[in-house]
Amino acid sequence: MEMAIAPSVANECEVEDGEDNPPCVDFHEDPFVLDVPLGHSSVRSSVEPAPATEYNLFQLIIHKPDSGQDAALLRANPDLAEASVRVDGVVSHGGKRRDFVFVTPFNEQEEIALEPAAVVPARDTLRITLHIDVGSWFTSGDHQTLLDPATAAAGAPNEHTVKDNIRTSLKVFRDE
Repeated sequence: MEMAIAPSVANECEVEDGEDNPPCVDFHEDPFVLDVPLGHSSVRSSVEPAPATEYNLFQLIIHKPDSGQDAALLRANPDLAEASVRVDGVVSHGGKRRDFVFVTPFNEQEEIALEPAAVVPARDTLRITLHIDVGSWFTSGDHQTLLDPATAAAGAPNEHTVKDNIRTSLKVFRDE
């Protein structure tokens, strides 16, 4: 996973030839693993050297680790060799419980608008909260029915529903 925030004058994190926009500010130097507890949860992160300006776009890149570029990450997290998202949990149905492991190799770049834009004064710190509603991932499209994680594996009938739920579960806002 990678996280960055874009200055309002650039309105994007992609660098294009001929543009002289200020760069995005990365929350981490290298890709990292975000360990999020199941349920409704938030993750707070700060960018210490955020230049004083206005920021209006948060970018989150979820990707399967690359064996060459992300070798250190994979050594520390061998469970992610073929996965960008891994969920270990328990399914309880009809009084019976069973453990499950859900993995998906999906790659996604999400751009989330900051409304209102986050203005960072000189010598201040940019603090952002990423809220991830993991509790909504294994639900039907209308979020009324729980889905068995086994039905969301690659090629299974609920694969796209769960991927869409992951995408829409991400919210970001500035901490005051």
